[in-house]
Amino acid sequence: MIEVTIKRDKALNSLNDFEARLYFMVLPHTDNFGRYEGDAELVKATCMPLSTRPVRKFAEAINNIAEAKLWTLYKKKDSGRLVIQYNTEAFDRINQFLIRHRNNPEYPGYEEGDEQVGKPVESKAESERKPEKPEEEKKNYFGFKRVFLTETEYKRLTNEFGEMFIRECIEYLDLWFEEKEGRENKYTSHNACIRRWVTKAVTERKATKGSNNSWQYKVNTPNKRLEECRYCHKLFPNAQTHELNCPKAPALPSSDTVARIIEESKKLTDHFDAKKQKE
Repeated sequence: MIEVTIKRDKALNSLNDFEARLYFMVLPHTDNFGRYEGDAELVKATCMPLSTRPVRKFAEAINNIAEAKLWTLYKKKDSGRLVIQYNTEAFDRINQFLIRHRNNPEYPGYEEGDEQVGKPVESKAESERKPEKPEEEKKNYFGFKRVFLTETEYKRLTNEFGEMFIRECIEYLDLWFEEKEGRENKYTSHNACIRRWVTKAVTERKATKGSNNSWQYKVNTPNKRLEECRYCHKLFPNAQTHELNCPKAPALPSSDTVARIIEESKKLTDHFDAKKQKE
């Protein structure tokens, strides 16, 4: 009969559900000394034949139980046979009936020189285990403690774009964060900011750089209203000046024509003046 005290056994409660179930499923198959086959394939075939878990999962569970010191897994030096030996204290507490009727052991006991197995000799799970996530690299602050990059990110940026250019980008982003207070905390990667839009913004700003190596910022002056030419119908800041030389403008009248028009205008004016005096 299994004792009720096992509910407080820390080693047993450290196992997961499958390992704990396997621990009790192997128990009825042991001899009177708490020994059984340690080969994972045999354990699955005899103790849990309907399980869909692969043999390697059984090998992992057997070794995890051994690491919890609930049983010992050892390999006989002469035959290479794997044997499970239940922890003597645990076995005595779990199965009082078997220890009162002990006879010759069915499985060989552990002797000096036998190899204790703590982990699988060939564990497929080890190769499939996900690699541990590398420790996150510490980030250093640049500018006025608003732009932060890791040493790896900074070196990669300087190698790709040049150190002077990256320093200008950091200064640009730092001033932008100063203008947009609190915005630096909303970006998880300032390295991504520099790569996505800061390098482009600095490149465009450098295009307006003067010959005296000082930044020439564009002044936002109001746009003058454009006027339409009466002849070609295109837009110009000063349409009257353009119309004087517009190729589609009509030819200017000759001097004789101009003199005739002036003379006719003068006669017409004199006629109206005389008519007005008579009235």
